[in-house]
Amino acid sequence: MIASPRLYGEIDVYRSFGYPIGPVCSIKTPEAVEAIKRGRYIRFYGTGDQFPVQPKSGTTFTLSAFMANPKSPVIEYSERAIGIAMSNHADFNGTLDYIQATGAKFVMTDNSRGGHAVELAQAIKQRLGIEAAPSELLPSREWGT
Repeated sequence: MIASPRLYGEIDVYRSFGYPIGPVCSIKTPEAVEAIKRGRYIRFYGTGDQFPVQPKSGTTFTLSAFMANPKSPVIEYSERAIGIAMSNHADFNGTLDYIQATGAKFVMTDNSRGGHAVELAQAIKQRLGIEAAPSELLPSREWGT
């Protein structure tokens, strides 16, 4: 597994905070150069890395935090290019499970973006029996309010 020096540095930060990330080589190391010559490697690109428009060989998997197709998290762009939607956010039931596991006595749901904070607060009350309320939605063009 190979990453740019910049991404390799980010990986080290994640490791220092306990994320279990396996071995990854910086693209400039002799190990990475040899793997590329043999054609048997996985190349990771991160935000800010220059990504080839059309790789000459291999298959490209693009992982995204955005769901482009509501019916499937996998999009086949071509025989060699696939997009996969992934998220580290819980779904509705996962959010309720998390709230219940915390032992919270009161939950305030984030209504700052006008999503489903009201409905979530109602579900927390009804399903979990935990007091909950959405934050106030106060649209303003002033900074800090």
